[in-house]
Amino acid sequence: MRLTKNLLKAAVAMAICVTFVSCELPLDLDLDFSGYEIFPDGNPTWPDDGGPTTPPPAYVFVAAAANGDTVVAVGTKFVVWTDDSTWSTTPGPYGEFADVVWMDTMFVAVGSYMNVACSKDGITWNLNGQWSAYCLNSAAYSGTQVVVTGNASAPDYSGPWTKASIFVMNDQGSLDSIGPIDSMPLLTKVLWVDSQFVAFGGYESIMHKSQAMITSKDGIIWTRHPFSPQPEHFFTDVIWCGDHYLAAYGGQIFRSDNGTEWTKVAELNGSVNSLYRHESTYLAVGAEGHISISSDGIQWTQVTFPDLTGLYAAIYCGGQYYAFGWEAVFSSPDGMEWTRCTVR
Repeated sequence: MRLTKNLLKAAVAMAICVTFVSCELPLDLDLDFSGYEIFPDGNPTWPDDGGPTTPPPAYVFVAAAANGDTVVAVGTKFVVWTDDSTWSTTPGPYGEFADVVWMDTMFVAVGSYMNVACSKDGITWNLNGQWSAYCLNSAAYSGTQVVVTGNASAPDYSGPWTKASIFVMNDQGSLDSIGPIDSMPLLTKVLWVDSQFVAFGGYESIMHKSQAMITSKDGIIWTRHPFSPQPEHFFTDVIWCGDHYLAAYGGQIFRSDNGTEWTKVAELNGSVNSLYRHESTYLAVGAEGHISISSDGIQWTQVTFPDLTGLYAAIYCGGQYYAFGWEAVFSSPDGMEWTRCTVR
């Protein structure tokens, strides 16, 4: 089965058993879980379906963030690059983390079971977790606050996603539950776009599908904007490009000026897990070492890549592009020529 970025982000962590050193910025969770089912004994019941209970070969990176001289990638392991040009795994929390953002003074990573971790330098992490059916999968920073999206399934993870909720982290580091979003049991991505938060999600089943964009000025009051027409599938990734959105599903690239009306603009040869833009360079990374590059998001060129590993994230920092995937980090000065990095 091909693992997409969202499937990896939704997969539950194996038993999280970690020793770490607390950073100077404690992160106190203030969560309202009224009406939600929590594991009574702090431990999940694992479904016997051959799915996320089967651990990956070693580790995978699914998201990355940078602060100018440090890059952090998260997934089932944390890795950090600093200005001494070396990549090192960190003694950070073990488990599955789905996204990471830079919040002026610290990195904030979010993941399964309501796990939130923070670090000032990307090396020393403080973990705050709440064993629950919520898996946090995306985070966005406005300059004053972080908004996080999360999805919940049945308590034993035997059923589909049943609830999607928004969480807001204030500047003191507390994470507050805003509550579930009506008619949207699945949220896949949240962005900060100009002066508002924008999140994408909806509901999809064999018989019915409803996708939408929701927006908020403050992260608390949200307005729903249905897609018209409805796309055939949920997007794997969505990014903001300054004056328009780009989204991907499979090998298809879509564009929208308003986030609700989408037009297919390209068909790539490989399956895309993640999109990334730095200035006038666009990257699409995906399965089996697929990377395509574009100067406008419409005309794409597939890049010769030195590895067939699945790729799930890309970022630019310190004059280099980086791509992340299964057990690997790759670098490129221009997005065209790629080299595998040594990770200590």
